[in-house]
Amino acid sequence: MFKTFKGFFLYIFNPTYQDSQINTSRFSKIFSLLILTLIFNALIITARSILIDKGIIPPLFMKDKELLYGFWFYPLTVLIISPIIEELGFRLLFIPSRLNIAVSISILLYFLSYLIFSFQLYGINIYLIIPSVSLLILLAVTTKSRITKLLNNIVTKYFKITFFTSVFFYVSVHLPNFWLEKGHIIWLPLIFLPYLMLGLVLGYIRVALGIKYSIIFHFIYNTFPFLLSLFFVGN
Repeated sequence: MFKTFKGFFLYIFNPTYQDSQINTSRFSKIFSLLILTLIFNALIITARSILIDKGIIPPLFMKDKELLYGFWFYPLTVLIISPIIEELGFRLLFIPSRLNIAVSISILLYFLSYLIFSFQLYGINIYLIIPSVSLLILLAVTTKSRITKLLNNIVTKYFKITFFTSVFFYVSVHLPNFWLEKGHIIWLPLIFLPYLMLGLVLGYIRVALGIKYSIIFHFIYNTFPFLLSLFFVGN
C-alpha cells in the first residue's frame, strides 16, 4: 500500500508520458488509492463542516440537491454516465491517438459549451451540437497522419502541462455544483480540494493502469456519497 502511495506522490510531482501500463496488482493499487482518496477527502470535508458549524464559512449548498435523491437520476447519471463521460473527456487523451484526441476534445467542448450556451435554439440544445460537430470535424481532419502526428507530439512533449490543465479543468467544471457566496471565495481551495485530489488520482490511474481502470475507480468512488445519502435519507 505504502509503495503505491509513494509511486502516486512521486508521479503527481512530475507527471510524465508513458504509453504502457502496469500489468500486475491493478486492483491492489486501485484499493490503496481509494483508501488514500477517501481518507484525504473525508478529512477535508470534516474540516470544512466544522468551519461551517462555527460560522467561519457560510453554509454551503449544492444546486438541485433534491435531484440527488431521485430513484433514477443519481444511480444512472452520477454512478454510471458521469464516470464514463468524465474519464473519456478529461483523461483519454493522456495516451494520444486519432480517436482518443477527437473524443476527448469533443467531450471537453461539451462541458465548456454547457457552461456558456446552456440554452436552446429551435428546441435544440446548443451545448449538444457543438461537441457533436467538433467530433466529426476532428475525425475528418485527423485522417491526415501529419495532423495526427502533430497532435500526438504536442500531448507527449507537453505532457505535464496537459496533465495539470486537465486536472484544473476537471476541478473547474464542478464549480457550478454549489451555490457560492462572497464569503466562500477565500475558502475555495478547501471547497474544491476533494475534486483536486480525485482528479490527480484518476489521472495517475489512467496513465499507470489504463482508461477502463480510471472509469472503474471513478464508479467505485461515486458510490460512497450515494450510499451515505441513502443512509441519511432513510434516517
